[in-house]
Amino acid sequence: MVTKTKSKLFSTLDLTRDENFAKDLGVFSSLPNSAIERLAEYALKLWVARGDTEKETAGDRASRELKVPRAHLDHALRLSTFLMSRFLKDGEGHNDKPENIVSDMETIFGISFGEKRGSFQTLVKGLKKLAEQKGDLKTRQDYTLRSLPVLTAVSISADYRLMFDKKFESGGDLSSYQPKCLDAIPIAVVQLDRIGICFCG
Repeated sequence: MVTKTKSKLFSTLDLTRDENFAKDLGVFSSLPNSAIERLAEYALKLWVARGDTEKETAGDRASRELKVPRAHLDHALRLSTFLMSRFLKDGEGHNDKPENIVSDMETIFGISFGEKRGSFQTLVKGLKKLAEQKGDLKTRQDYTLRSLPVLTAVSISADYRLMFDKKFESGGDLSSYQPKCLDAIPIAVVQLDRIGICFCG
């Protein structure tokens, strides 16, 4: 049975196959409302941290100030930074409404946020806003800190290529073109998104 989704993010990415995402979401939903609503600012600091040392420092500070054990908070921060990366202007969730993101989480993973639903929507709204404001900074860091080209995403989909008994010739009458379909060949389409290198002369 196909689950109907409201957001482009969850209709494009099949996150049910990502064990980490499901686990992160499960731990995330156990956090107190006060921590969930403030998490966006700490997720941003982790997202733009330079190197492992800065990331560890950002995680420790978040755990201390939000009063959440680091082991639990790591799940929440990982999920939050993932969402931020999908909310960038070229990301799958850029135009999604926060309420649709939260609704799809509940529907797809069979959970109910209950009284925490408002807090989750506040968090998602904050993550989207910060992604829009700080997206350029993150992109510049990708260029500065990593070797190019940088692989940013991989997506896979199924498609069909139809074979006809005759080709449509240039200059022909399209309205009278009625070829017979001989076969439909299934193919896999793999898309690699990367930051490349441009050589200018």
